[in-house]
Amino acid sequence: MTVMQIETYERLIKFITKATNKREIIAQIEAEIAKLNTFDLGAESPATDFGAKFEEFWKTYPRRDGSNPKKPAKTLFIGQCRRGANPDHIILGTTAFAVKERRIIGTDKIPQAMTFMRQERWRDYLNEVFLSIDSNPQEARRQAALMESGASVL
Repeated sequence: MTVMQIETYERLIKFITKATNKREIIAQIEAEIAKLNTFDLGAESPATDFGAKFEEFWKTYPRRDGSNPKKPAKTLFIGQCRRGANPDHIILGTTAFAVKERRIIGTDKIPQAMTFMRQERWRDYLNEVFLSIDSNPQEARRQAALMESGASVL
């Protein structure tokens, strides 16, 4: 996860814990996504090194018991990026997956990364983060407090 992504996540959590309605939250999320997209377009050339982004994804992906072949996952990651998926969004969705499924990290219940990529599960977890904030503000506040204290939310 890049420093910019972490800062964006921290800003969103702080805003969400203080926001009073769903419209404010959605507007803030859309503004932050627009900033990330603007940054990505300005910072990355068409010759983006998706291999470096994959390595960032690989470090973020939770470890599992059993095989987890890296090469097919990398091929699928790069393929999705070439078809228009934002690699930073994939990494954010993967981070959300690791947070939500933290109880099963290190077991065979964690899917292989290539399965995660092939089924585009990162999209589900990225969307779920924003939906859960509205339905469970207490959990959002708890995670914000953990982040502010420097504790890991994983």
